[in-house]
Amino acid sequence: MRKQILTILRQNQGLEVSGEDLSRQFGISRTAIAKHIKALREAGYIIEASPRRGYKLTAVPNIANAAETAAYLPADAPWQINYYDAADTTINLLRRAAESGAAAYSVIIAETQDAGQGRLDRGWYSPPDCGLYLSLLLKPPISPQSAPQLTLLTAVAIQQALCQLGCDCRIKWPNDILTPSLRKLSGIKCEMRADMDSIKWLIVSFGININNSEFPDYLADIISSLYLQTGKTFLRPQVAAVCLTSFYEFYRIYLQQGFAPIRDQWLAHAISINKTVTINNGSQRVSGIARGIDSNGYLLLDVDGQTQTIAAGDMLIGGDNV
Repeated sequence: MRKQILTILRQNQGLEVSGEDLSRQFGISRTAIAKHIKALREAGYIIEASPRRGYKLTAVPNIANAAETAAYLPADAPWQINYYDAADTTINLLRRAAESGAAAYSVIIAETQDAGQGRLDRGWYSPPDCGLYLSLLLKPPISPQSAPQLTLLTAVAIQQALCQLGCDCRIKWPNDILTPSLRKLSGIKCEMRADMDSIKWLIVSFGININNSEFPDYLADIISSLYLQTGKTFLRPQVAAVCLTSFYEFYRIYLQQGFAPIRDQWLAHAISINKTVTINNGSQRVSGIARGIDSNGYLLLDVDGQTQTIAAGDMLIGGDNV
């Protein structure tokens, strides 16, 4: 009900909508309408009330809730967005939803995370009011062996979305979006449940530093934000919508044409091609020249003239420490 009231106020933003009309349309009392208006105000919406004239929406909060994000999505977008003021992690919430039968294209966005996670369960700095913390659910008709390709697809989608928003950035294998100076803007994590030959569900989770003006000392030299890169403050629901739209476009291409066009885009925007890198996979470190990725998304590493195929690991480019 509250979402429907907000939709009407948005459609008439700057104009009064009478409480009587809202009461009649939704079949509830004007007192109930007033309670919903109060709740919207508490959520950050600026709604003026004039006697005998009604309610007027004059400003909206910069939060990526369902209503605000949907306002920037195409009408035919498949996403079903759920917003939380706080979460342990969005991926944990969506995992529980997936296990309970949540539909494909379900999305969870949180204002802040108490235990944000990056790849390999590293922490992800998740303060309120400045970032985007999002997980989306897929049920792709692909083999579990192909699932890592979706991490690379997500990197392409986010890199293209952020460039569309005016922030120059590049892709680092396998799952980071970096500034040209090698500071991290976004990280990606994927998780799935599968049997031998099919995927039951797959969760794509990513965080983006958007309007952060500063970071804790231990992060200040290795990460950045859209604001710090551009000097602009961004509408976070717009960033969420642009990323979701970009992801869906590339995902449809992937389902129709396979990984090849995604690989081409990845190679075109990768930051490490023909650079000396070091890969740490937990058990060993190997250095060489990154030549690209193969048809599976595995890294092709030139080590003393011999090509090694690397399925997973952390990449160090030159002296970066991201």
